Amino acid sequence: MQRRYGTVMLGAALLGVGALLFLAVERGAPAQWLMRFWPLFLVLAGTLRVAGYFLDRHPRSPVGGMMLTAVGGVLLAAGLRGDRAGLQVFGRYWFWLLLAFVAGRVLLQYTRRPESGRRTRAFGLGPALVMLLIAGGGLAANRLAGDRLLLARLQSRFDRAHVARGDASGSRIPVLDDAAQSFDLAPGGRVVIANPLGNVEVRGGAQARAQARLIKRVRAGGGPFRDEAAGEIARKIHLRVEPDRRTWRLLVTADEAVGEVEATLILEVPALVAASIAVENAQGAVKLAQLRGDHTIRGAARAEVADNLGRVTIEGLRSGVQLTRIQGDVRVSKAAGDVSLREISGSLVLDLLGGAARVEEVTGAVRVTAEDGSVEAEEINGGVRIEATRDVSVRNFRGPLEVVTRLGAIDLAVNSELGGDLKATSRGGRIRVRLPEESSFRLDASTSSGRLRLRGFEDLAGPREEKATLVTSRGDADAPLVLLRSLDGEILIEPGGRALASRR
Repeated sequence: MQRRYGTVMLGAALLGVGALLFLAVERGAPAQWLMRFWPLFLVLAGTLRVAGYFLDRHPRSPVGGMMLTAVGGVLLAAGLRGDRAGLQVFGRYWFWLLLAFVAGRVLLQYTRRPESGRRTRAFGLGPALVMLLIAGGGLAANRLAGDRLLLARLQSRFDRAHVARGDASGSRIPVLDDAAQSFDLAPGGRVVIANPLGNVEVRGGAQARAQARLIKRVRAGGGPFRDEAAGEIARKIHLRVEPDRRTWRLLVTADEAVGEVEATLILEVPALVAASIAVENAQGAVKLAQLRGDHTIRGAARAEVADNLGRVTIEGLRSGVQLTRIQGDVRVSKAAGDVSLREISGSLVLDLLGGAARVEEVTGAVRVTAEDGSVEAEEINGGVRIEATRDVSVRNFRGPLEVVTRLGAIDLAVNSELGGDLKATSRGGRIRVRLPEESSFRLDASTSSGRLRLRGFEDLAGPREEKATLVTSRGDADAPLVLLRSLDGEILIEPGGRALASRR
């Protein structure tokens, strides 16, 4: 009895260790030898069990020993041939397992001893079911192993299920590049990129012709046929470059719905050619850099534009905008997420749907509408009008300024003489205004339920602190008007800028 259980445990242990080695990815020098020849121990264990049956009928059946020997022989043959996929191994060698089972049943039938008890049928209902499972499973495995694309898709679905549960192990994303397509882009021409599957990158380069190419990232699972399946899926995604008079249309199309692909379209245009770029309905982010011409981005996850000479128009972005060093007018409408606009040499119109907007160094007029958002602006040389729901901060502006917010506070500061009227209205937040102490202006401030505080500006008539309307003048009738209105919040006027700094 002990000998029988010892043999069984030895076989089970060897089978478990062998499976780990068989599926291992990293192989050292000792592991290579073990991976190649460890099934011999299974063959030995199975042979010992069969020998034990013949010698003293321990175990009482040779079927287990025959199956163990067959499994060891199959794994040894598979290792020597380089087969690693379990489904492929079973589909190729299932017949030998069936033969070992049949041989074991035949030996059990014809080597029976009288003391073993009543003779049983060699192929009753139970053995017949086992034979049917081996044969049917082997044929099905052989059929599936031949359809590599199907296997890879099944593996991909399995990987995505693990990713959804937070386990990304086994997922592979190979990168497959199509050859670049070149075309002539004349000055004043136009390029339209419609419905790209992923990201879009357009940049200026030193080449004489425009070049477009598609990079495909395919999630094809971690199975043995991953690369073949990735190639099969990638071949269903195409980039078409179609001329239409002075317009070139770049279209990314798919032969069928493929959810495993993220395609990045990269377009390089001659840097000295002024041409318009239009990107429509991109699923990913859009990046434009070092271009000349008027560009439009409609519908994308995110947009980044840098070092552009020409107008930029952006509509309907879902998660953010970043513009830097734009020499031309900028218009951003229906943009969600945070917005950053810096070094704009032209006028700016911004319509923000939530998030925060930061505007810096704009030489033209600025108009911002921030629904359910906050605004921060600095170094604005033109007139400014801001309508927001939340906090507004404007520093160092030159032209006239008008700020309205429903729920937030307003913080305004300037370090030079006002270049136009300053108007600020807040329903519930505080209004704070800092002006150079020597500047000339007319003040009209009123708060209904809050408190009005006046700091500095000693020559201004009127009380320093009150809960009423204050109308006073520090200059002639033509001086800029500072008009402040708050329903419930405090209004604070105090010195700031260069004068305040020199006093400290």
